[in-house]
Amino acid sequence: MTGKGACVILWVQKRKGPRPAERVILMSKASKNAEIEKQVKRRIKKLGYGKRLMMDPIPNTFKRRNHFTKTANGTCVFTAFMWQLNSLEGKELKREIDRRILEAANYFGLKKE
Repeated sequence: MTGKGACVILWVQKRKGPRPAERVILMSKASKNAEIEKQVKRRIKKLGYGKRLMMDPIPNTFKRRNHFTKTANGTCVFTAFMWQLNSLEGKELKREIDRRILEAANYFGLKKE
């Protein structure tokens, strides 16, 4: 049927579950912590601090450590509370990671490799 006043009716089959735009990928805290740790390691290398700087992740409030320490072999270590980083996403997380790395590098007086 064509011509003036014609209309087309489309039947859309309903999908089970949420539409693609509504799907949310949920990560457990442990897997998000692991992903953040990988991001920090990559960023430390990219900023040029390589093997001289590392992060000690603190996953819960029961663990206590000094914020900045040095290991026996001279590696500089800074701590990070993972529950604080877990609450951040995207660019905000990247900025916070960079801020903490640069704060630690300044504290220890590290120069880029």
